[in-house]
Amino acid sequence: RNTNMSAPTTQSAVLITGCSSGIGLCTAKGLAARGFQVIASARKPEDVDRLREQHHLAAVRLDLAELSIY
Repeated sequence: RNTNMSAPTTQSAVLITGCSSGIGLCTAKGLAARGFQVIASARKPEDVDRLREQHHLAAVRLDLAELSIY
């Protein structure tokens, strides 16, 4: 496990939720800059588009509130 936030020694992929702003966006950008394969997620389609276009991140629409536990 790479805990020092340096570049991964092998290709490491991470899925980060809440990337439309705040700590999620900062984390996604920071890990991408360090060589991680980042998949950023956001609830709103326009936020996903912004992640792709302005921040050059792979992005998907994901709303975890829609999950059912049954």
